[in-house]
Amino acid sequence: MTTLQKQQVSARIPPEIHALLKQASIIKGMSLAQFLIQSAIKEAQVIIEYEKISLSKQDAEIITHLINTPPAPNLKMREAVKLYQNSELNNAQS
Repeated sequence: MTTLQKQQVSARIPPEIHALLKQASIIKGMSLAQFLIQSAIKEAQVIIEYEKISLSKQDAEIITHLINTPPAPNLKMREAVKLYQNSELNNAQS
């Protein structure tokens, strides 16, 4: 039998915030702990979803094409590579 470990979170809040949260939990028919967890989960999901990058199919195809067939290096890129190859940083890594 697998035992799941549970983590505990605690916070010190002003009495008026506690009363507000307690009132909301009663309205929702939940314990205060259930209400806090449910609210935190919803907010976390919104934040995480917002941070995801969404690409259209066309954008994804363009990026895939560029990764698979990168353009030839231009003059500035070739100069940067030569500069790097002659640098102390590159010599230290060799």
